[in-house]
Amino acid sequence: MHFSSKVLAAVAAWSTAVTCATTPFARTDAIGTCSEDLSQLGKKLSKSAKVYCPGSAEFEKATTRWSVLDAPKVNIVVVPGTEKDVASTVKYANSKNLPFLAYNTAHGAITTLGRMDHGIEIYLSQLNKVEVAADGKTVTIGGGTRSKEVTDTLWAANKQTVTGTCECVSYMGPGLGGGHGWLQGHHGIIADQWVSLNIVLADGSFKTINKKSDLWWALKGAGHNFGIVTSITSKVYEIQHRDWAIETLVFSGEHVEKLYHTANEHLLRKQPEGVINWSYWVHDPTADPENPVILFWLIQEGVKSIDPKISKPFHDLKPIAISPESGDYRDLAKWTQIDVDAVPCQKNGFVNPRFPLYLQEYNVSAMKNAWNLFAKETGPDTPFNTSIFMFEGYSTQAVRGTNAKSAAFAFRHENILTAPLITYKPGDAELDKKAASVGNELRHILHRASGQYHMSVYVNYAFGNEDPISWYGKENWRQERLKSLKNNQKPKKPVAGNKGPAAPAQRPPAGRPAQRPQPAQRPSQPAQRPAQRPAGYQPVTAPRSVAGAPVVGRQPAPNHGMQMTQMKKPQQAARPPAKKPAPAQGQKAGLPKGHAPQSGGRPVQRAGPAPVQSYHPGHPQQAHPQQSHKKSSSNMKYAAGGAVVGAAGAGAAMYYLNNDSNEPTYVINNYDNSQGPENITYTQYNQYEGDYIDNGDYRYDSDGDRQYSPNSPDDDNRYYDNDQGQYANDTNYGNQYENDQSFPMPDTL
Repeated sequence: MHFSSKVLAAVAAWSTAVTCATTPFARTDAIGTCSEDLSQLGKKLSKSAKVYCPGSAEFEKATTRWSVLDAPKVNIVVVPGTEKDVASTVKYANSKNLPFLAYNTAHGAITTLGRMDHGIEIYLSQLNKVEVAADGKTVTIGGGTRSKEVTDTLWAANKQTVTGTCECVSYMGPGLGGGHGWLQGHHGIIADQWVSLNIVLADGSFKTINKKSDLWWALKGAGHNFGIVTSITSKVYEIQHRDWAIETLVFSGEHVEKLYHTANEHLLRKQPEGVINWSYWVHDPTADPENPVILFWLIQEGVKSIDPKISKPFHDLKPIAISPESGDYRDLAKWTQIDVDAVPCQKNGFVNPRFPLYLQEYNVSAMKNAWNLFAKETGPDTPFNTSIFMFEGYSTQAVRGTNAKSAAFAFRHENILTAPLITYKPGDAELDKKAASVGNELRHILHRASGQYHMSVYVNYAFGNEDPISWYGKENWRQERLKSLKNNQKPKKPVAGNKGPAAPAQRPPAGRPAQRPQPAQRPSQPAQRPAQRPAGYQPVTAPRSVAGAPVVGRQPAPNHGMQMTQMKKPQQAARPPAKKPAPAQGQKAGLPKGHAPQSGGRPVQRAGPAPVQSYHPGHPQQAHPQQSHKKSSSNMKYAAGGAVVGAAGAGAAMYYLNNDSNEPTYVINNYDNSQGPENITYTQYNQYEGDYIDNGDYRYDSDGDRQYSPNSPDDDNRYYDNDQGQYANDTNYGNQYENDQSFPMPDTL
């Protein structure tokens, strides 16, 4: 039997003779032969567990993602039948130094998922229970359950709770990043409802966590960084109102400024608990064959038609069309075009990056500028014609009314969640670069007009070029608490074969420097910039096979950000030299000041133990002095979809939690206990640690080249100081991927 076989029941599969017994499962220095290695895992799994191998329809379905940009590559899919199967798979991966990634509904689109070039997918689809407690006060929800199943099951029991809005996304993914929902005005965000949860930690241990645990705070908003959540117990409520009403108003672009001014005046400043407003900018040829239109929704609970006091100011603007409807709570997703049958829920092989931003209110001039750019770049003759710009305006009373210090989720006082969704068919690296340019510039226009220094970003929608301050809040105490908790999760014992310290943790940017460095000439080809590497490192450009099976997934073009250079271990040293390599005569080592290091065309967050500094307007921060911080415990690792806090000790499993837009995808690597949002993308890390100091504070570049140019027109543009600390000009010593990016993206739609 070869690995092109159909679905394998776990126990039966392991006992079957395998003809490729001499084919290495992954690295020859870490893992034995296919049959022997798989047998080790199979003996520990339940009878209901399954394994899918390349060549089968089941493997193809389980590995297909909603967005194919920088998609991870897996070789074997394990489908746990029980929560304990997840722990067994993690322990197995740790023992073999294998990366692994936990999939839910695979809607995560963060670009750092592409760092996974081989390994095990843990597909949580069988963990889909929804069980209401006998007392009717709580519900236990499996880690692989979709939001629709939660809503429908509770509705049948005359109950409801806060879930994500999109039916095809998992319940778990959005919640780990906080989680917005239709009912949040009454009850708060998804994570505010939790009573306890079961989680598999980096070392494979299975724990039940509740409010008495130190991790409880972190899991509610930064949960993708701390483990694979296999089930949650949540509060539920009696259904108070079965009736819901909606009005769909269609406007042309000439109404942009008046429409959003009206929304500011009549909705955002006094929006009742049961009222929600959403809008999309979309292309609808039936309304306008050339230009986008605005779909503006007024949604109200407890009525059969929208209160005229709410709708009249918008009717007075003379929309192109008005379509009223009524129904119940279960109709909301269909009305807003995010039900399971809607186009946004289909996996059609498209690229779907998002560029989220929280706002207090609409800046009408900026909205007009963004509209003009959106109309120009998404016209009928462009590859981005099916893109949309989302504006989600939930009621916020209970969100604001919850103690801001009760959870890692930091954005309780924002009124609007915006996100351009740039949708297009896969092309080449230039097309990906153009899409990133458009999405970043649309976000940049709104951010620049918001008056905020730091971007506030919904981690579940993150693109991947943001920083932990944007994901988890600018307050220094938040960043420090996350780092401390992350460091406390270090495994006690090293994994077999791991002989050195974990990879250095990524650093959130420090405050704005007192004086901006003078911009230097940017090399025309960032990929050709010399990188300083410890002696003995050997580049390996081809992805590795696992279990004798070929890597399955989209192969990116050069400079696409996925062709990482694998770093081999030096033969003599256990870590890089103590001193920074000497620069060439007459030239400083490192990139020119003002330029961020690049990862295949994208910026790379720099790791470093320097303390996080909060930014206070009017009080610029000094750059950190040049010094070593080897004793610092404040390391932070950015992972897929979110920031990963702290570097684990030797032998730790690395978690890159990538919250794909609402679904957690977990990838684990055996060296660093770090994660990113929703999709935990675990990338293997070697055991060498360098000292990194990042004195820069950056923002994405509006031209989309992901180089964070100091020539950005934004006056608040942030800069890197690259002449600090050991190997300051290299992206990630100790990281197996030389040009690896520092963050993950949400994978949970």
